[in-house]
Amino acid sequence: MALRRLGRQADSRQAFARAATLDADNPWTWFDLGRAALADGVPGGREALEAFERAARIEDSKQDGKQGGKRDSEDDGEKEGQQGARFWIWAARAAQLLAAPDRLAACRREALARAPALGAALRRARDAAAADDDPDALAEAEALLAALEEPIGPGRTRLAVLSGPPAAPAPAPPPGRAAPPPKKKAAPRPARPGARPGPARRGRR
Repeated sequence: MALRRLGRQADSRQAFARAATLDADNPWTWFDLGRAALADGVPGGREALEAFERAARIEDSKQDGKQGGKRDSEDDGEKEGQQGARFWIWAARAAQLLAAPDRLAACRREALARAPALGAALRRARDAAAADDDPDALAEAEALLAALEEPIGPGRTRLAVLSGPPAAPAPAPPPGRAAPPPKKKAAPRPARPGARPGPARRGRR
């Protein structure tokens, strides 16, 4: 977290990735990696989504192992369910950033299955952040609430990929040559007035 506050986002992301690898069974190391990747926007969205889902599944497996055990109270079970829902709704936020509608819908279902009143809890968090004048907490609560409640749109449109270089255009036909204009015949000279035609010239003997 300190590296991220100092603006060293790439170093922060790498540090969380190493921590997640070293402590792979801890959901919080994957959650921290997901948040660091999500801070990079769309380029880090896929890594963030996978990290949040990993955290959620680890948390789910721990809860499954506790089902046969004895909890101190029902409140403990509710808190554990809310924690799993927290991981899943962060995964939904990453899926929304990636415009991945199927993954977004699946993450929403998982979150609501563990905490049906998640929307109300996020609205309370949003209102509290606004009252405390905490812009970071307010932006986070609004983003998570949007991931839970905004309509799911279509996925990103993929552009067709053309293989090979584009074909060269066909050469244009040579322009036709215009026919030269016809030559004008010289008009005969008019005879001088009063001139008589001379005798015909005889050939030399």
